Amino acid sequence: MAPRFLGTLLATFLCGACVSYPELRFAPSVHDAELRDGNDVMARIAVVWLGASERDGVYELFFRVRIENHRSDPFQIEPAKFVLLDAALQPLGPARVDGLPAAVAGEMDATFELAFPVPKERDPYSAEMGTLELRTQLDGGRWDWSTRFQRVARYAYGYPYPYPYYGSWWGPPWHYHAGVYWGYPY
Repeated sequence: MAPRFLGTLLATFLCGACVSYPELRFAPSVHDAELRDGNDVMARIAVVWLGASERDGVYELFFRVRIENHRSDPFQIEPAKFVLLDAALQPLGPARVDGLPAAVAGEMDATFELAFPVPKERDPYSAEMGTLELRTQLDGGRWDWSTRFQRVARYAYGYPYPYPYYGSWWGPPWHYHAGVYWGYPY
């Protein structure tokens, strides 16, 4: 009993350095587009909002990108540039890219993740962070694509609603209602 308790206590202290924020959500959670050259579809790109976490006092926003190549020729990705802008069109920070390949082989796909640190002087819950725009350049600027994410605020009724963020949550995400019915059943 004591070793299990001590193990749980140790795991709690070790995992305390990284905190996840599931209440910080953006909609829609998935964006996708076709990259075209005239009438030919060269590739398909999809971006997924993964979430936010705090590590050593710095918030990071995470996205997953998938590029599908349906052609037999390779689709060149590098040099690539990823910029995340807030509602004031200010860049958040340099993107950390994990697993970016130089190209996607014919009839294959590639998935990689992006992490954007939020500067310490900015609050992830501020109005400036109500809208995020991810700008993507692939193959040295040959392919430009951007997409927007709107923060989803949670209100007293316990369901997400895609309106701009106006303040903190009011009340718990659940409510109890009790009443008495007086009348004839129909």
